[in-house]
Amino acid sequence: MVRVSGDLGRIVGETPPAEHLRLDPLEEDLVRVEQLLMQELTGRDRFLDEVTSHLAAAGGKRLRPILTLCGAYAGQRGLALEPAPEAAIVAAAAVEALHLCTLYHDDVIDDATLRRGVPSANARWHNSVAVIGGDILLARAFRLGASIGSAGAALLARALEDLCAGQADEFSSLYDPHRDEAAYELAIAGKTAALMAASLQVGGLAAAALSPADLERLSIAGHELGIAFQLIDDLLDLLGSTSAIGKPAGEDIVNGVYTLPVILELRTNARLRVLLGSPPSAAEAEEARQLVLAGTGPAAAVGCAREHVGRALAVLDRCGLHPAVTQAVAWLGDLIFEPIRSPQAPGGGDPLSARTMSGGAGSLRLLAADDQTHELISQWLRSCITRPHPELGRPGAVCPFVAPALATDKVTIAAYRFGAEPSLERMTRALEQAIECFRELVREQDEPDLVSLIVAFPDLGPAHWRLIDDGHSANKTRFVADGLMLGQFHPACEAPAAHNPAFPVNRAPIPLMVIRHMAVHDILFLEEDPVWVEHYTAWLARRRITLNHPLYRRRFEQALGRRAP
Repeated sequence: MVRVSGDLGRIVGETPPAEHLRLDPLEEDLVRVEQLLMQELTGRDRFLDEVTSHLAAAGGKRLRPILTLCGAYAGQRGLALEPAPEAAIVAAAAVEALHLCTLYHDDVIDDATLRRGVPSANARWHNSVAVIGGDILLARAFRLGASIGSAGAALLARALEDLCAGQADEFSSLYDPHRDEAAYELAIAGKTAALMAASLQVGGLAAAALSPADLERLSIAGHELGIAFQLIDDLLDLLGSTSAIGKPAGEDIVNGVYTLPVILELRTNARLRVLLGSPPSAAEAEEARQLVLAGTGPAAAVGCAREHVGRALAVLDRCGLHPAVTQAVAWLGDLIFEPIRSPQAPGGGDPLSARTMSGGAGSLRLLAADDQTHELISQWLRSCITRPHPELGRPGAVCPFVAPALATDKVTIAAYRFGAEPSLERMTRALEQAIECFRELVREQDEPDLVSLIVAFPDLGPAHWRLIDDGHSANKTRFVADGLMLGQFHPACEAPAAHNPAFPVNRAPIPLMVIRHMAVHDILFLEEDPVWVEHYTAWLARRRITLNHPLYRRRFEQALGRRAP
């Protein structure tokens, strides 16, 4: 089960995420954007000024202007970032005015009554007034866009066209229980991702310091972030409360907009198909929402969002951007997930404190891991690790020991939250704690060989996933010396399958490490290092194990041969 954090302000409420991005000129540049935006939205007519500035004055994340400024900084070559040029400030104000226009019109379409924690424009005045207000915002967005040149104005125009097309795609499948993932992604690519792609790209264009190829990569990265953002925003509609998300919760199902978690649950849930086969009543919509929340769709949506963030960062890695901008975009990608994280334990204390939860068929014991982390990992274990894979290079499950371990309650999930800046030193300290936790778990079990401890790192953003690999390399030998195995997993992990080096088998929806006892087959993961082979040999002797499996015996003998002088 995914759970909404009580601290939504960092990404959903009134506080913009600028303070987290560590871009020196960003906060002052956002002030410049805000001043220009309010200047453009007022000064014509007292009533119209009130209408057009209504939502701008209510706050918001200013995520799109931040992306525009990131695009503007991206081409800088100095060690310290300089303030954005005036053209980029104008571009950032233009994208926010365009975004505000879409909110006014969306609220009329949806007959919404609340936006950003205040009455929507249509609720405060009238649909006609909200439409006119949105039209004025649109005109001012393009007046601003025209001032930065025809290429910038064309970018914004294309984004608006794509946005309208995406909204039309969504309308075409309202109340459709057969809506599929491709139709859903097509709609959100238009209605959300298009403007975020344009926001990042128009900043780079306005600063005039990037090649056409890098500008296109900025657009792709913005698109991927936009998809991830909308996936989480749609999830919040299912998970959140009205007070937390600033608008009524559960509205998508009521309005017939079936988002990814609903689409996935509809595949297997007959009751849900009955409820959503026609426009549901309020009671039916709430029952449907609860059915979706009880399924695996929310966790799958989070995993999908993480994949899109990973793609955005992979694209940026191929650009010659200022490293501070790449890091900032990684932080933005991580902040997308902030609303669905549980708050850290009081006092920000050290991480491994215990509680136990049921995990379905075979229980998963949970140590200081929030519901989202539990659901992501349990779903990954059952849908991936306990099943065969065509690229694995051998028959059987990815890991044949996980299913019996789950069935006998031998799998424990822990979470370590870095809180401050992640580092290899802190990763090593986390693993030291994990060893002690594992030993305690083993002492409690009558079949210790099946015991495994999964340590998740839910606040480790994509920019720091490499720490999983580095922590694994730095600590594996000490684990092997103790007769233990340490496995590393994260969404971009390149560790290969033993029987198919082309298959990156250690991909997981969340960064994590796994600790378990050494097993006979582990020669496949230890043969490359003479020290590991020596520890494996000692382990065989201590356990009085004779290698009978032909493959393991052959690989062991080959490893011993390489070790011989």
